[in-house]
Amino acid sequence: MLFNSRHIIKLYSLASVSLNYTPIVASLSCNNKNNFSNNSCHIRNYHSTKKLLKDYYDILGVDKKANAKEIKKAYYKLAKKYHPDVNKDKDAPQKFQELTQAYEILSDENKRAQYDSTGKNPFAGTSGHSSADYDWNDASMHARKIFESMFGNSANFDRWNNGFGETVSGFDRTTEAVMNITFEEAVKGATKEININVVDDCIRCRGSGCEPPHKKVECPYCNGSGMKTFKQGSFLFSSSCGYCKGTGNYNKNPCMDCEGHGKLVQNRSSKINIPAGIDNGESIKCRIGKQDVYITFRVSPSKIHKRDRYDIYTDVAISLSQAALGGTVVVPGLKEDITINIPKGCSSHSRFALKEHGIKRVNEHGSGDQYIDIKIVIPKNLTKKQQEALLMFAEDEKNLNGTISGLDEWIKNKKKNTNNKEDIKEKVKEKEKQSTKIHEVNNENSNPKNENEDGFFDKLKKSIF
Repeated sequence: MLFNSRHIIKLYSLASVSLNYTPIVASLSCNNKNNFSNNSCHIRNYHSTKKLLKDYYDILGVDKKANAKEIKKAYYKLAKKYHPDVNKDKDAPQKFQELTQAYEILSDENKRAQYDSTGKNPFAGTSGHSSADYDWNDASMHARKIFESMFGNSANFDRWNNGFGETVSGFDRTTEAVMNITFEEAVKGATKEININVVDDCIRCRGSGCEPPHKKVECPYCNGSGMKTFKQGSFLFSSSCGYCKGTGNYNKNPCMDCEGHGKLVQNRSSKINIPAGIDNGESIKCRIGKQDVYITFRVSPSKIHKRDRYDIYTDVAISLSQAALGGTVVVPGLKEDITINIPKGCSSHSRFALKEHGIKRVNEHGSGDQYIDIKIVIPKNLTKKQQEALLMFAEDEKNLNGTISGLDEWIKNKKKNTNNKEDIKEKVKEKEKQSTKIHEVNNENSNPKNENEDGFFDKLKKSIF
């Protein structure tokens, strides 16, 4: 009975499972490289140990007091070195398995605590990283299969390969931020500074990803072409080189800060230009560092104006006399104060519109309008003169619905005061008459005395003239 390559691999896998045997790699060695024949196929096996006798800390080259970041960095460095796609040494798969198992235990707090207390791996055989998962001859799963099994999903794999180094500020990158601004800043526009964690070029390597003064070299896996070609059966396949990510360059000496990515999360202070007319809850997109950040504005309300999109509404108080007699009033505007005319008999809640005195439209021409709402202020503490003036006004009012407090009493007192004034006037006139009569009598009595007392010249004048 003839078997092709697929039959052989399938039978080999079934036999391995039934014998409780764990292979790392099941590869075919055939007479014409990738041209499989039915007659001359041989199986080469690698065996995994059920229990690693080496110390996990020694495997990763870290101290027993190392933190999670140090453990991750050590594993990253060694994993790249012993990755079977790069390292063709026959012991590389075994070494890589040891590194992966050590990292799995030491990166998990609970597993690490149990390992520290027992001195051995209590999870052997159940870690989920069986060497059977790794098939180094399948180009579609080389690196991805390994790192997906480490980090749990492909998103973390992408970050490992195409992302950026660990943050130097202790936090993940920020893609959205909220900025608090005043009403005036939103209306007129402003420039404010914000501190934010963003992805930016690594300062140490200046974005090259190489540890200074090293540079990238030609990728040894694709010989600098950026593409990998392999043959399976009678089919020829080509794909982007997974090792250099299609760039054709290999970073032999990755930067210690950004881990070879050329970028990492850094805290940046950036000035944000607030567009005039921005409203509460609206957002803008800003380019900070090497990424886009969406800034959402939280606008504090104004104590003077109320906003409705690009229109504003302003309450203006006027006095009772201004409302009755008319006049002018000063209105606070967005740019400057404005004086408007108040017509006679203006009632409360009257509204006046000021065209193009509102908020500037964002990304549009023109501005909104400003609406003035009149509020008549009624005085609570009146002087005596003001009370009398209002009572005099109320005395002449017609078609009054109801009564006015104090009006009847005021009218009564007014009449009484009027009568008293007339009596006083009569008495004054009588006194004036009496004083006039007395004056006349005094004059008559004084005339004879004056004639008798005339001198010689006075008598001579009278006789002549």
